[in-house]
Amino acid sequence: MVAANPCHGMTLARTGGECSPWRPGVESLLGWGHRKGPPGIINEQAKEHPLMSGMVGMDIAGVRQLSKLMLTKADEIDNAAKQITKQLNSVKWVGNDAQRFRNDWNGRHAAALRNVCDELRTAGKQAAKDADEQEKASA
Repeated sequence: MVAANPCHGMTLARTGGECSPWRPGVESLLGWGHRKGPPGIINEQAKEHPLMSGMVGMDIAGVRQLSKLMLTKADEIDNAAKQITKQLNSVKWVGNDAQRFRNDWNGRHAAALRNVCDELRTAGKQAAKDADEQEKASA
């Protein structure tokens, strides 16, 4: 059964009495292959989204732009984390709260940001490599 969500105006698939929104990109994760969504869904996004229209290939320039954006944002996040660390280390703040805050920042938060930067750089480099390979294959 398919019903419109009155709160969000989204088309939803009703499965087992529960409603769940369809999000593009999950079809391969869920094993739906080339379907436009889960069984029984009516999805307006499928008509507009290139991945849902059956398009295969790559906008090489677009993927290169994505790669550059990912690498740039990784550098920006990295620089922001370094600035925060520098400011945190130079600010006059003593006591248990200060020590806990610094430990949290250095132990969890800065490390999490480094991981995000590493993942963005890895994905950005992979996108550039994929664009290069697509260009060679299309030549």
